[in-house]
Amino acid sequence: MSAADLARLAPPSPGPSSPAFRQFRAAWRFAVRNQTRNRLAGLLLAFFVPVWYLLMLAIAGHQRLGFRLYATGQVLTVDAGHLTLISAGLNSLTIIVGFAVFAAICKTLAFGKRLVFAGCRQATLIAAKTLAIAVLAAAVACYTAGVLLAFWRPGLAGWLGVLGGFTVIALTYGSLGLLLGVVVNNDVEGFFLIIMGGLMGTFLQNPLGAAHRSPALGSARWQRRSIRRGRRSAAS
Repeated sequence: MSAADLARLAPPSPGPSSPAFRQFRAAWRFAVRNQTRNRLAGLLLAFFVPVWYLLMLAIAGHQRLGFRLYATGQVLTVDAGHLTLISAGLNSLTIIVGFAVFAAICKTLAFGKRLVFAGCRQATLIAAKTLAIAVLAAAVACYTAGVLLAFWRPGLAGWLGVLGGFTVIALTYGSLGLLLGVVVNNDVEGFFLIIMGGLMGTFLQNPLGAAHRSPALGSARWQRRSIRRGRRSAAS
């Protein structure tokens, strides 16, 4: 970064505008620029999300799936394809947002120290980076929820619920990427933690796998099999 850019963040002479606000505006502009320069994350967002939706929908199909909702104890029956699309969107958001934020923080960590030495307040710099991450996470969540409409058209309330869930998990893993970018020194360790966290947060809680372990569904399947065997024996 040039000396002119650093001079812009230095404490200016007293004037009518607030120095903290001018520092925040400049630091936020730099943070957004650094976040949007990750071309690999942009390519993943543009091509990986729809391809991932397509593959997961082709694997799951549209058969009816029953699973126990542990929050209420009820057994729900939903479309497996629709449920898989939601899980695929959550999984792609954890990887893309976490990867983009972690890579940007690692690359600009030394530059952030230079800004502090040039006179930028640490609280202002942290607030600017946090706001930039929040804007990035919300934009990626809106894009992912918008691509979902090409494969599934839920109602307005259902789509807003999906958008809310996507936004929450994008903000969560954006914060995790920010934390790992400051704490973890090795890129491989940070990527590993983000990927494993995303897998544990989405796939292990996916009802597609949990349905086979539900006691209620297991007994229901046993009853259906018993009825079929009884009909076969009666017919013979």
